Amino acid sequence: MFFGSLLWLPSRLRSKIEELEGFWVASQARFVSPLDEKNCNVDLIEGGYAVTMDIEASGGFTLTIDPPQPAPTVVSGTMAWDGKDLTVTVGETTGLGEVFLEGDQVAFRLSAGLEYDFKGDGEPIPARLLLVMDRVSGP
Repeated sequence: MFFGSLLWLPSRLRSKIEELEGFWVASQARFVSPLDEKNCNVDLIEGGYAVTMDIEASGGFTLTIDPPQPAPTVVSGTMAWDGKDLTVTVGETTGLGEVFLEGDQVAFRLSAGLEYDFKGDGEPIPARLLLVMDRVSGP
């Protein structure tokens, strides 16, 4: 699985935010709890979700997580990436992440500030969002 390979990718694959411009479709999307990775691990694609992200050269982005039912979740914000550190801001919340780019495939690991209700009990817990995406349009 691609996520297990994220740490070994060489730093030469890291680029600037302008290189992420385009419309991306997830081939892998997963919420994982850093507190309990084995038991709190949800594969969105396997669950029938469609996940897309539109990234502008300025760093503005819109992430859409579209479940089979009911309505999609749409999140907009800004990203800043200096080739090493990724910062994501949504509203008043700023989080950190990692990004690895190779051609028209990118992997994101977003962590700070995210929560997910793994048990469906209305009690979200801290989570990471792991994405592997293919660029389907862009520069």
